[in-house]
Amino acid sequence: MAYARYTVSTERSPAESVTSERRATAPEAGLWTDACRTEPECPTGRRLPGADPRRGTGGVPAPSVLPARVGRSLGGVNLFPYTRGDLGSDALWGGVPGLDSAHMSLWLLNHFSTFTLAVFTVGGTVLAAVAGSLLLRRRYPSVAHGEHNDMVGVTLGMFGAIYGIILAFVIVTLWTQLEDTQTIVASEATDAALITRDAAAFPASVQTRLDSAMSAYVHAVVEDQWPRMRAGHPSYGATETHLQAAFHVLQTYDPKSQQQQVFYEQAVGHLDDVASQRRARITMARQELPPLLQALAIGGALVLVPLTFLYGMRKLRVQILFVASVAGLVGFSLLLVFVLDRPFAGDLSVSPAPYREGALAQYWAK
Repeated sequence: MAYARYTVSTERSPAESVTSERRATAPEAGLWTDACRTEPECPTGRRLPGADPRRGTGGVPAPSVLPARVGRSLGGVNLFPYTRGDLGSDALWGGVPGLDSAHMSLWLLNHFSTFTLAVFTVGGTVLAAVAGSLLLRRRYPSVAHGEHNDMVGVTLGMFGAIYGIILAFVIVTLWTQLEDTQTIVASEATDAALITRDAAAFPASVQTRLDSAMSAYVHAVVEDQWPRMRAGHPSYGATETHLQAAFHVLQTYDPKSQQQQVFYEQAVGHLDDVASQRRARITMARQELPPLLQALAIGGALVLVPLTFLYGMRKLRVQILFVASVAGLVGFSLLLVFVLDRPFAGDLSVSPAPYREGALAQYWAK
């Protein structure tokens, strides 16, 4: 008889992650949450409305009965690690989550290369601008005479300067945020490596337990937490158990010698830093460009590019070159904003490589 293991986790804070488990036969798969009605069989005392523990769910449950957080695994394979809120308002049958506007950018960054996105973004902007210019020129032939070029030129210069300054500010801010995220990741990995080195001064039993906790933590960061951050669902619970285990080892250890005391204090300090950097990393994973700035970046492009249509030139080739140049520059700038807005998604994302290097490499040795 095959068995399925169901994990229910409700997270209030890193220190308050609650996990309940229930063992049931695979055909009797029931979905459980800590926000369900009272029933003796429910691990938390309450059952999710609409989920019958005596009936199968027929694969992925309908969105209306998705629990607050269900980690579903069969044979050690995580089949459904996200929450209903993580997936958005819709979910497609077969285990593929539906996409809403908030997750569309992440989906594009994780499924298409930067080059492909550049072709569609920059190329699409240029083609749309050239097509719009040609249509306006055909509809109003007098535009080619440049009768209003003085007024259009002043307006275009003013809008271009304002939009350029704002867009440059946004790009520099996002680039700085990406560099800060890389620094946070490197600092967290460095502190974890220093704990590993400090543990060498402890008794063998303490060192073994601390190494085991740190190894589990590093693996959880790379194999569990990183995919969640890449998908836009950062979670403290992915590493909380292992971090608490490391704290427990140090809290229950009483150094005997002066040497052990020195390394013990350093290890405690580094572990505190790991917890601090973890919070900063997850905070960065949740950051995104404010909606007002997103609207300003896109709205500015929708104003600036059409203005170039009104700047008339007698030669069609020169007109097309002018419009395409402005549109290409605007499209490339929007591409930078789009790519840099998510530090853990896409080709330019922050890499988890620091957790595999240096003193931490021993945890990845086969």
